[in-house]
Amino acid sequence: MKKTLITLMAVGAASTMAFAQGTVSFNNNAASIVMVDPGDGSALVPAPANGGFVQLLWAPVGTTDLNLFQPTLNVAGANITENGAARFLAPGRFAAGVVTIPSISPGGAAALVVRGWLGTAPTWADAVNQGAPTGWSPIFTIPATGDPTALPPGLPVAVNTVFPAGMVIAVPEPTSMALAGLGAAALLIFRRRK
Repeated sequence: MKKTLITLMAVGAASTMAFAQGTVSFNNNAASIVMVDPGDGSALVPAPANGGFVQLLWAPVGTTDLNLFQPTLNVAGANITENGAARFLAPGRFAAGVVTIPSISPGGAAALVVRGWLGTAPTWADAVNQGAPTGWSPIFTIPATGDPTALPPGLPVAVNTVFPAGMVIAVPEPTSMALAGLGAAALLIFRRRK
């Protein structure tokens, strides 16, 4: 009986460790509001409530190439899409709850970055393809994630304690070709009126 109990405990611990991952609470606070640059020289304004999304990406500490960052694992919920993107709940503010950072040890450090976009596109790729305003936070490091394998389980570390202020989503300026097209359309409209 003792042998069976010890074997079961060992198997349970091994399976827990095999799938163990660090956890963080993905939200921001008043000191790190996501801002929008209207592109017309006016002042930055907070991202509109329900007007866009943010997504948390991770990489090993020391990574500087944004292409190497991968999405965290978010559970779809009231303000989170099935793709793991969180909606802006209030101007410039998001709260996605607990997210899992795969492939790092429980309680381990991770490099993080937040990407955001305006509009209704459900994914980053869709937003980029549609030409939606997009932006990135600076890369920041969280020195220790939550450890769900500890006894008692470690609490997820709040990202808002290290999320840097200054994330800006820029509204792109129209390209030269777009402006030329608008000018040509205006000329055609005025020419037909005469």
